Amino acid sequence: MAKKTSEIKDRLEKLAYKFKETEMWDILSDSDIFGVQLEDGRIAYCCVMGSSGVHKGLGVFVGNRGFKTYLDSIDDSQIKNAKVMFERMAGFENIQLSFSDEGRADFWCQHPHQVTEPNNYTDNERVIMHQALEACIALHKFINVAGGDVVSFGFDEYEEYPTKEGGKEAPLLTRQDDGYSCTTIKLPAYDKSDEQWVEDLANKALKSGNVKNKLGRLIGIRKIGTLQCRLIHCPSAIKEKDEQLAYFPHTLLAVKQSNGIVLKPEMALLEDEGGAQDILINFFDSLEEEGCLPLQISVPDELTERFLSTFCRHMGIKLVRTRKPLK
Repeated sequence: MAKKTSEIKDRLEKLAYKFKETEMWDILSDSDIFGVQLEDGRIAYCCVMGSSGVHKGLGVFVGNRGFKTYLDSIDDSQIKNAKVMFERMAGFENIQLSFSDEGRADFWCQHPHQVTEPNNYTDNERVIMHQALEACIALHKFINVAGGDVVSFGFDEYEEYPTKEGGKEAPLLTRQDDGYSCTTIKLPAYDKSDEQWVEDLANKALKSGNVKNKLGRLIGIRKIGTLQCRLIHCPSAIKEKDEQLAYFPHTLLAVKQSNGIVLKPEMALLEDEGGAQDILINFFDSLEEEGCLPLQISVPDELTERFLSTFCRHMGIKLVRTRKPLK
């Protein structure tokens, strides 16, 4: 296995320097997204970086969730809101190749919830980058044959960025025998379906014995007031084991609207049912210690709403969306 990984790394590095020789950043800007049909059927959306002279390389965004990361990375509408920007970045998912000032090829990935570290590729991600680089080099040959006419391949004449509504035309590279064909596709719309995962985790956790027992202790407790809640990433990364990659844990921030008192938070890696159990058990314990349930829970976003929706229905608590910030 180690030998196979080493061989994959060697092939990828050679291909990276071959891509560097094309100097595609002199031809395309980061708004010139193109698709690559991967061998497993998925679409990788690729972005050549470096037209401004900074951070030369290739960004690869796999599937609709990956494309959502690309759209979030170019959206500066919330750039002054540090909390919103951090939440976006903590959920980024993409694969990147970048070249240092000395010309060294560096490979790294952004995984949701995890701190980004150099050379944190899996073998599967190396394969994806390999396919993306091969397609990018093929695209460079197509453009050269066309005398540099990138518009004829489906790129935007005015280099406008794609929008969240989707539908913008872009080139699509597909492997054909020993070469590639180039057609066009419509870029996808901004995808929110990945927020369903948190509701699924919460529902699984609510069915577990420990959580059901804690929930049962809340039945019959009086209800009063409004609780403001938000599921957030903690800004400080942590590790549970020395060899583990650092990650940004989730916590359910709960504040009593009447007096601003914050219920005791619990941090957990919200990747599986266990993390959801830890957060919910702590939340239920805090409510039991308070001796009351809220009549209403207000949340600022869809993620928190999905996490608490089943609990609120079960307990007869009104769940509302509001733009008001937590106190």
